[in-house]
Amino acid sequence: MKKALAAALAALASLLLLAVHHLERPAEPAPASLSRSAPPPAIALGDPELERQVAIVIESMDRTGRPPAGVAQGGRRSGRRGVFENAEGRLPVQPGGYYTETDVWPRAEGGRGARRLIFGRGREVYYTADHYRTFVRIR
Repeated sequence: MKKALAAALAALASLLLLAVHHLERPAEPAPASLSRSAPPPAIALGDPELERQVAIVIESMDRTGRPPAGVAQGGRRSGRRGVFENAEGRLPVQPGGYYTETDVWPRAEGGRGARRLIFGRGREVYYTADHYRTFVRIR
């Protein structure tokens, strides 16, 4: 009986140590929640990290109308903030103000980079890796 009790106490002590260790670990950030109203977009850009970041920005724009913290909402310097004017005409022609744009990555030392997301009022989303020379439709 003493051996069984000692084994049970040792097992309980091990479980308590595991629980304490788990509670002492810093919490991992929760993954970006995806909109419940629409399935997540199928994003195939050839880079899983880029695809995750694009999904985070799209989810934020869908949910709040703004990019996540740290990600710039661009636009021409002389124009309205966040409005993509489609001046090059590479996207379908729409009335002014139809498209908005955001960066993909948070602003880094050395500038904003060339990657952008363009959002249309019809919920379409385009990705450009080369600052508006080419586009891939994501949604």
